[in-house]
Amino acid sequence: MGAGGVAGWVGGRWMAARIAPIATVAAQLREAAFVRHARAEGKQPHVAHVESGRRDELGLLASALQEVAAGMERRIAAVAEDRTRFAAVLSGMEEGVLVLDRVGRVLLINPALERMLGCRPDEAIGHRWIEIVRQHDLNELIAAVLKSGEPKTAEIVVDEPGGRQHSSVTLD
Repeated sequence: MGAGGVAGWVGGRWMAARIAPIATVAAQLREAAFVRHARAEGKQPHVAHVESGRRDELGLLASALQEVAAGMERRIAAVAEDRTRFAAVLSGMEEGVLVLDRVGRVLLINPALERMLGCRPDEAIGHRWIEIVRQHDLNELIAAVLKSGEPKTAEIVVDEPGGRQHSSVTLD
């Protein structure tokens, strides 16, 4: 190998060593699924801290990526906490809650409404409301709210499995 080849090899190794910390952080940012996977297993995800030890452009870039990763980690933790609180509130409610998108697909249903309608979340989430709500008056009220976009309140008897009934319905 000639002098040019050696210099190229050394330069390439030098550059690779300097870029490696950046690549590590970038890979973690690109693969944000590691956070969801860790949380699903009950573990606290953590983005590795990588010190480049450099003050040049690559060192500054590595630091900036590290700050972005740490910020994402904090935001993900905050969203997870909010989601847990929200789920606890919905689960503890006696009132039924149904959240639909603009075309009437179910985005969320709480346990109280699941009991009232006699359905499971997997039967509701992602399906059109008309597929899970088997109450004619309630279906008409939901259709009217979706069409007008205006909140409505009505006295409707909603028959639950087991004979219980609910009579006041407000839709926003």
